[in-house]
Amino acid sequence: MSLHRLIYLSYARPGLNYNDLRDIMFKSEINNAKAGITGMLCFGNNIFLQILEGNRKIVNQTYHRIAQD
Repeated sequence: MSLHRLIYLSYARPGLNYNDLRDIMFKSEINNAKAGITGMLCFGNNIFLQILEGNRKIVNQTYHRIAQD
């Protein structure tokens, strides 16, 4: 299996608070573990920096699911 990496930026919705961020992190950890991918999520100035790593198909599926959210 080859490792693929996807890096992207997105903007948080207005009014995002600390509890929302914790919820996003919790759900991301569970979903990524189930999918067999890893990554990193950074947040600052109302911008997310996300890195997803793993199987190309799964990384792409995960990105498209996140983009719909």
